[in-house]
Amino acid sequence: MADTKQTVSPTPLFLGAALLFWGWRVEFLPLALAMAITLESARFVSLRWQFSDKDVNRLVDLSSVIVLVVAVYMYATRAAAGFFVVAQWLPALVFLIVGAQIYSSQGTLPLSSLFITLRRKKPKQDTKLEGRVDIRFPYVAVCMLAASMVAVRTPWFYAGICALAAWGLWGFRPRRYRVITWGGLLLSVFALGYAGHVGLNRLQGVVVEMVVEWMVWSDKDPYQSTTAMGHIGSLKISERILLRVELPPEANGNLLLRQASYDSYASETWRAANGQFEQVAEDSTPGTWRLGESELHDGAVIVSGRLRRGRGILALPNGSSRIENLPAEYLNRNPYGAIKVENAPGLVSYSARYNSDVSFDLRPTERDLYVPNRYESVLGEIVSDLELSKEDPNAALAALRRYFRENFSYSLVKENDTEYAPLSEFLLISQSGHCEYFATATALLLRSAGIPARYATGYSVQEYSDLDKMYIVRQRHAHAWVLAYIDGAWRDVDFTPPAWFSLEEQTAPWWQRVYDLSSHIGFLFSSWRWGERDTQSVDVLIWMLMPLGLFLGWRLYLQQRIRRGRLMKDRDSPARAGSDCDSAFSRIINYLASLDRPRRSGETLSQWVRRITDGDVFVVDKDTLLTALALHYRIRFDPQGLTPDDRKRLESKVSEWIADQPPNMLTDLAGKGIRTPVS
Repeated sequence: MADTKQTVSPTPLFLGAALLFWGWRVEFLPLALAMAITLESARFVSLRWQFSDKDVNRLVDLSSVIVLVVAVYMYATRAAAGFFVVAQWLPALVFLIVGAQIYSSQGTLPLSSLFITLRRKKPKQDTKLEGRVDIRFPYVAVCMLAASMVAVRTPWFYAGICALAAWGLWGFRPRRYRVITWGGLLLSVFALGYAGHVGLNRLQGVVVEMVVEWMVWSDKDPYQSTTAMGHIGSLKISERILLRVELPPEANGNLLLRQASYDSYASETWRAANGQFEQVAEDSTPGTWRLGESELHDGAVIVSGRLRRGRGILALPNGSSRIENLPAEYLNRNPYGAIKVENAPGLVSYSARYNSDVSFDLRPTERDLYVPNRYESVLGEIVSDLELSKEDPNAALAALRRYFRENFSYSLVKENDTEYAPLSEFLLISQSGHCEYFATATALLLRSAGIPARYATGYSVQEYSDLDKMYIVRQRHAHAWVLAYIDGAWRDVDFTPPAWFSLEEQTAPWWQRVYDLSSHIGFLFSSWRWGERDTQSVDVLIWMLMPLGLFLGWRLYLQQRIRRGRLMKDRDSPARAGSDCDSAFSRIINYLASLDRPRRSGETLSQWVRRITDGDVFVVDKDTLLTALALHYRIRFDPQGLTPDDRKRLESKVSEWIADQPPNMLTDLAGKGIRTPVS
């Protein structure tokens, strides 16, 4: 059974200093001051509580639940960064446990209370379970760890850590070394520690950068500078809800949200020839980004959607001049209107103000009129038949709308088994396809007529959700259309038959309603998780903890209490640490030295004793010797020393051990003037 008295106590005010250091680092200094005063006051307050092991078990379990609840809450509101916040709060979250130990009548905690798995075992099966532990030094380590969780590091941080370490080790320094020697060695260790700290910090930066790059290598840039025919068609098989949109009345329940546009077409692939991004400066109002100057707006659309790892391409109406309520560290745009954000929350809900008569994309270039040679004859014939002309672009658009509506149909399934090129097969033979074919054909026909045109991709907003009370955008609502440069602005042109939306809606699976409900619940949770919150939620948490505090106070009031005198004034107060001469064990040291086996240089007393006793068959009762040595070490290193009862116990052990030695050994000792016990 472990001796409950054999504990090493921290030096006075050491625990309070650690708490104040933690409070200074995490800016909880008033709270830390109150906690430090509470713990250090135990040296002057005689009131103690007699906690049973079950009481301690309940307190440890309660503190564990509090830590778990706070961790879940912080993760839900701040993702992985919330764990660092929990680590900063840890000294406060487990304060009840260390407070219970200090103000308990025993001054220690049962080892089984700290581990639930040990409580199932009976002490008779494992004597170690009967032991008790002192968690004050581990609590100091928790304070230092929590203080290190603050991102801002200064030289004062490491200096404070070193000062606390020196303070804690001062009471346990070897007495046979001079203070200057001990201090010099300690400073050398601190210097090496600082060098290692700097080196590890730099190594961590390199490793983190490599790991992040390796983990997200496939998602380095959410922008795709190319899009092939069939890409959007592959997205239309998913019912996943990507966006939730609040449309202005002017939109009449139908709006195109663009993510990207392309100007070069070759080999059935559209490309953005100059898709380099440039950073946009944030406005004076946080979360506001100006994309262009426009005094008039058709309206404002509010778009809510998730961003993978806080980055992605925004979906915006054509002619968007200002984005509001978008908390992001970086916002970049390319000449074709693609807007990329980085370091944003996992869910954003931004407002975009737009004017359909104004555009801020790159003005037309020669690439916006280019038509591949393989399609010149086919497109030229259609342009001639429809009498399309750049002189009257609005009339050309009207003619193309009639042409596609009267002669073409929408089909999500598109197979090309003919010898014609895909676009030629669409225009001349099948006259059926999905939005990518209609958009590509429209763009190239307009170019053939001399009207600059680009290929645009994004989403069509048409489905209203009674559950969400707003419009929703599914992945199958991915869409392609055309930007035509007419009257000095890029305008949306969409000649895909309107029936495409209802046709795709008919293919929705039976479980779509169940999925929509789960998606709605997930959206509400994400909105709460990533939404901006003031201190109201913290206040609610505090009010929830108040009944818990009252319950604990009531339990303490009912708990049995005892009073004991101040230890410093007690006549039975333990002796302070001293030298070897203050200990009865010096008689054993003299005896062992007489065996002509001197103590080696740098050899500790424990090592010396074990070497001699293990190698000398004449030295008997080694268990008694080791027990006496343990008591001797407490005189030297325990700041509280030994009580008078423990000193008597040491005297008894020393006398008992010497009396058990062989008679010839005792005779030799007497001849050398070494005092032996009187029988």
